[in-house]
Amino acid sequence: MRRRRAAWLLLTLALGNIPRSAPAQEPVGGDSLSVCSIGGFLARHATDSTDAGFKAAAGAIAEVVHGEPEALNKVLNGCLGGPSRLLSGLNLEFKTFKVGGSDSGSSFGLGYSYARDLTQNRVRATGANQTGMALSVNARGDIAFERRANPNDFLESRASAHLFSSWGGFARVADTTVFNLLNALEDSLAAIDDPRQLAGSPLAARFGSEIRRYLSTQYYLDFSLEAGLEANQDFSTKQVAFGALLGVDVKPWGKGYLNLFDWPFAAIRWLSGYDAELEPRGSAFPTLIVGLDRMNPTADSARQAVASLKDYWRFRAEAAFRTEVSAFASFEADLRYYRELDASAAVRSASLDRFTYFTAALTTSPGPFFSFTAGHLPFDAQADQVYALGFRYRF
Repeated sequence: MRRRRAAWLLLTLALGNIPRSAPAQEPVGGDSLSVCSIGGFLARHATDSTDAGFKAAAGAIAEVVHGEPEALNKVLNGCLGGPSRLLSGLNLEFKTFKVGGSDSGSSFGLGYSYARDLTQNRVRATGANQTGMALSVNARGDIAFERRANPNDFLESRASAHLFSSWGGFARVADTTVFNLLNALEDSLAAIDDPRQLAGSPLAARFGSEIRRYLSTQYYLDFSLEAGLEANQDFSTKQVAFGALLGVDVKPWGKGYLNLFDWPFAAIRWLSGYDAELEPRGSAFPTLIVGLDRMNPTADSARQAVASLKDYWRFRAEAAFRTEVSAFASFEADLRYYRELDASAAVRSASLDRFTYFTAALTTSPGPFFSFTAGHLPFDAQADQVYALGFRYRF
């Protein structure tokens, strides 16, 4: 949150240096992955919409996971030349998605999200309390290599001016015993050279748990004015949006017993030994966003068939949740809701006035992920249940 080329720019950035004449090779695990083999793999599955294609893609991903999951990220990082100021904030997901209950087979594609502050200025800063302004751009969506197989045919881009404020999160006073414990844990962690071992160490989890006990609840508000473009993949349907958005985030850094969403994952962390105590995390409380947009549909054949393309008001809301499952895995969920205000009877009858969309994903720090989505985005032809398997690459 552009013209047709903009949607494909992300794909070009990721694959632009891949030789088109490279022989197609199946990716395998470990360091035997190459830019050429990735290019051949993507090219071969770009037009494959059969169940066999889904199984082949899943098999290739499993081979990489079995060998060395970080190999793909290493290759992509070398291809792209490492993080840059332009690409910072860009997340790519190479995925194979399958629509549940459908005979249409599967499709290979690319999910993306981009969020970046162009400028940020503090208006007032007193200790941990901060108030400021920022200009930002963001975009997100899914691109299928076979256009007709895109289950989430919705691309969203926004430019925003923000006024934000954060307060709380102060460190409470701790006694000498606590400081000695933290120092001892820090000394033990400093002796661990292997990053994998460090990330999965119970000592690291204990250190973080002790720190969180001495942080007060943090509150964050963000009010923004936005302008943006929403479109489907080939931009045959698009609309311009102008609106206002309010984001609310509360983080009780200590014990989060009221965080009902995190109880199942707290049990997993405790049973696996990652957390020493059965303790939901206040830091994983969901973030809420609500907004009101003035929509200007410039091209929409489905809407035009039942009503004129006149401006309308739309309410939208989104709730996002993320928590750790283990040292290398996290669970993410996102719920979006869109509703046209004072929609005509014809628009309501065509089910074009409201949309609900839910996605949940199990992600890993090396890159592989599995996700499930259900519902309907504004430009989707129908509500779907979509399963996706792939790699996530963060810049």
